[in-house]
Amino acid sequence: MTIIDEVNQKPVDWELWIKLLKKSAVKVHKLHIKETVPSKKNSYRIRYARDFLATIQHIIQAFKMYKKATVWIGPTDAVKQFEMLVAWTATVAIPKDYQPGDRLGIQITYQGKADLDNMLGAILDGLQQSGRVPNDKQFKDIHILEGDTSGGGCIIEVWQINQETNTPSRSG
Repeated sequence: MTIIDEVNQKPVDWELWIKLLKKSAVKVHKLHIKETVPSKKNSYRIRYARDFLATIQHIIQAFKMYKKATVWIGPTDAVKQFEMLVAWTATVAIPKDYQPGDRLGIQITYQGKADLDNMLGAILDGLQQSGRVPNDKQFKDIHILEGDTSGGGCIIEVWQINQETNTPSRSG
């Protein structure tokens, strides 16, 4: 999909745009996670025989009705370990400067095949678990790029967006 710049009536050069964003930011905190990024979506599979589902369908409906659950379905160990790795790396790479009201930007560069929405979810959850980013809902400018990460995994860059101008914070 091509996006046209309304002022110049030309396609937007995203690489140039990202370079300008990075140059104008006061601080860009960079993390390099060299582990394979697991998919969160694929970690929630439960397998069972078809006749089993038919047998317990009335129980499932009863639990949905009362919003009670006897089974917790959560991420796999690989996803939990990756989120912990992101959290630990973030505590080293990012000073505790971000406040709950700050608007943040993020760029993730990955190498190889990836399920982008699930990769993003695991990374944002890890950043929030680190305590360096109070809430992953603060990310308002998100870029995901395929590129060289020098050894696999992903490179994560985080910056603060200026509240008044909705642009990366200017150095000053």
